[in-house]
Amino acid sequence: MGICKDIFYKRKDARRGGNRAAIFAHVMEGLENMAFVANANSFVTYFYDYMNFSLTKSANTLTNYMGTAFLLTLLGGFLSDTYLSRFKTCVLFACIELVGYALLTIQAHQPQLRPFPCKDIGPDHKDQCQDPTASQVAFLQSGLYLIALGTSGVKAALPALGADQFDATDPKEASLLASFFNWFLFSFTSGAILGVTFFVWISTNRGWDWGLGISTVAVFLAVLLLCMGYSLYRNNVPKGSPLLRILQVFVASFRNRKLPIPENEAELHEVHDKEKGQDHEILQRTDQFRFLDKAAVVSTGMRSLSTAISWSSLAFGYFLSSVVVEVVNKVSGGWLASNNLNRDKLNYFYWLLSALSVVNFGVYLMCASWYKYKKVEVKEGDSK
Repeated sequence: MGICKDIFYKRKDARRGGNRAAIFAHVMEGLENMAFVANANSFVTYFYDYMNFSLTKSANTLTNYMGTAFLLTLLGGFLSDTYLSRFKTCVLFACIELVGYALLTIQAHQPQLRPFPCKDIGPDHKDQCQDPTASQVAFLQSGLYLIALGTSGVKAALPALGADQFDATDPKEASLLASFFNWFLFSFTSGAILGVTFFVWISTNRGWDWGLGISTVAVFLAVLLLCMGYSLYRNNVPKGSPLLRILQVFVASFRNRKLPIPENEAELHEVHDKEKGQDHEILQRTDQFRFLDKAAVVSTGMRSLSTAISWSSLAFGYFLSSVVVEVVNKVSGGWLASNNLNRDKLNYFYWLLSALSVVNFGVYLMCASWYKYKKVEVKEGDSK
């Protein structure tokens, strides 16, 4: 009876997933990223020309917003792997993002929610240029950071949701899984290209309320289309906090710090899934981080969180950018302080960025030389 039940569920699961389910992830990624990248590349113009921020404040507002968006992917990945399914995470956070775009669309459309644009004031009347009020800035920040929170969950969970539609232990589906990530990157890039051309043109020529309004519609369609494919998805079941399991490794390593590491690797503790019929991927032991082997001395699923960790590395760069701009202005006497390219020393600033890029490349080479490919052993589960 148990064998028959296993066969039934395997056949039911086989009717789900695959490319026809993954295509909804591709479409959502294209639409969501189209809105996100389009505005990320032009928000400085909006802040400077329509919210009357200084050039430095405009740049820092953007980089802080971008840094927050990518840092919060850790929250989205944690919730996806621990409490919510990846599908629910995508829908929930995309709806939050939708509200953020709607707020910014309302602000761009209603003149009383923003100051009179300095760009529309003649050169002889610049003294009439006013800063935005506290309530106008609060309205702007509310929309911005709702978008940041929303896109963080989508970026953390959507790639994992698409990958869930393929069984990596099945040779046929394993090849489709590799193809999925290629097409996912294509969707990501195509959305970005369309966003920085079509959406930016609309914002520039028809108005920011049009550009942000279309972004709102794009995210709404993304949510709608993802929900349409629900019956085709293989949905993951959250299995507890991956962060807790990581913390347990460090605690166990410290607790067992005085125990010798056995020469026989088979004596190291390995956690196996107890579900029948499950295949297990075991990462083979290496000499890197040997101090963590102490945790394995006997005395999923964090796929979304892993994606989030990758995204969160970008957050460090965006926050560092804000710091660099502020420090450069103070140390240099104002390379970027006058909002005028003829008086600013923007060429010096780009020389500084070039030097930082060289240092970054050197750090990359060091990390790449240290990296070692890990071998994964697949063990078949007991289906008896």
